[in-house]
Amino acid sequence: MRRRARLILLAVVAAGTALLGLAGTAAAATLNLAPAGAVTLRSLGRFALTGTSGFIDITLNCNISLTGTLDRAIADAPGAQLGAISGGTADICDNGSADLLFTDPSTWRLTVQSVDLSNKQVTVLLHDFRFSYTITGITCLFEGDIPLALSFSGAGPYTTGLAVALTHSLDLASGGFLCPTTAEGSVTFAVTPQTLTLS
Repeated sequence: MRRRARLILLAVVAAGTALLGLAGTAAAATLNLAPAGAVTLRSLGRFALTGTSGFIDITLNCNISLTGTLDRAIADAPGAQLGAISGGTADICDNGSADLLFTDPSTWRLTVQSVDLSNKQVTVLLHDFRFSYTITGITCLFEGDIPLALSFSGAGPYTTGLAVALTHSLDLASGGFLCPTTAEGSVTFAVTPQTLTLS
């Protein structure tokens, strides 16, 4: 009886060790992007921006373009470095009365938040996104982190060409009481096509 109990205990320990080994393998997976390197994100339609909690209400729709780089090998772990944004431009917004400017885009980082290949999506965080707009002589600066959803197709290798900026609020960094205290934006980007494999 003791021998059987000992065998059962050993079997449980072995199974637990095997599961831990599998978990460790999954955690150590690497996301491989190709061609990676230089990348462009161009808005499809317009970047919709609203803010209504200040003296001046804003409703802006602008075409925007971001440039940067993507790393070729990325750890499949929350917070892993995915790349960086190095520049950004915006056309004059459609109401013709405001200019949208990106501030210090060279400091914007891209990190992995989660990987869900069963739903063919990688959630990315764009850090320190900062922009200002000037309207009727008043400049309002907003900043914050924005989550992006990279959608993939196929089944190993996966391919992507779209990124959706999940609707998110950014806080007012400067501009005084006349500016909205928050601004909410949403946009869909066309991304330089990438192929994703796991190793």
